[in-house]
Amino acid sequence: MRCRRDKSRWCGAGWKNSIYDLKTSGTPKPKPSNPNHIGCYKDAGNRDLTAHLGSSMSPSECLSIAKRKGFKYFGLQNHGCFAGNKYGKYGKRPQSECKVPCARDKTKTCGGLWRNDIFKTGFVGYKPIMGEKRLGCYKDAGSRDLEKLIGGSMSPRECF
Repeated sequence: MRCRRDKSRWCGAGWKNSIYDLKTSGTPKPKPSNPNHIGCYKDAGNRDLTAHLGSSMSPSECLSIAKRKGFKYFGLQNHGCFAGNKYGKYGKRPQSECKVPCARDKTKTCGGLWRNDIFKTGFVGYKPIMGEKRLGCYKDAGSRDLEKLIGGSMSPRECF
């Protein structure tokens, strides 16, 4: 199950523990991840980016939802927000074909008719935050595998 406070991490659930092996060589600082523009790509009825996340969103709203849901890419298309983990099956198009103004921010463009303006979300899956290595998800029972409960709804960083 995804952690409540940090959806990019696994936190266990329902008698299951997410176990980590900590390295004590120092705490790496997380690097900020900004969306990177990839370009304008053609779309068709069998969507290139398979998840439709909503309509009439700003680029930042589309990014936020796509990243939270764990997608690597998001695309803006004629006021629609789409996401997926791969793109480009219909080919790249000139950027001039992705020029429809966004519904919520007319200073930005949101793709075009059957054209996705595609960006990286910055989501890269699980990344260690303190040098830990995720060991997996293990089933637990009433007599606990790990005998000490540190706290309830915590992110991995808070638990460490």
